[in-house]
Amino acid sequence: MDYNPIKYSLNWIGENISVNLEIDVLKALADNTRYEIIKLLLRREFCVRALSRRLCISESAVSQHLKVLRSAHLVKGHKKGYFTHYSVDRGKLKELSNRLAELCEESSDTLLSKNIAIVQEPIGGGLNSSGECG
Repeated sequence: MDYNPIKYSLNWIGENISVNLEIDVLKALADNTRYEIIKLLLRREFCVRALSRRLCISESAVSQHLKVLRSAHLVKGHKKGYFTHYSVDRGKLKELSNRLAELCEESSDTLLSKNIAIVQEPIGGGLNSSGECG
């Protein structure tokens, strides 16, 4: 078997780019506070101060959480006067939802095809007539 480390590395990197983006989004949502921020922002836009008051945490803590959510492209901010108001990128959430649904379908299709392949394989060396491995 020929082994080409450069080709392997490029394929590996290419395959993992989209996976890493999905993982970053899931990691961002895995924190309870960030999840609560997303839930609040799905209802309406908020600035850092308003989020801080609703969540009973400091403004700097809210800012750090928003930084993570922005880097995962889940939250967008726009200036209104002196304040930045944040909202959820619903398209990104829908994209993640669709990708997870595809993942579920891929998994069940893969399991189904493996089960069919196992059934179609010749039995040689499997169980003998007494039900024991031969």
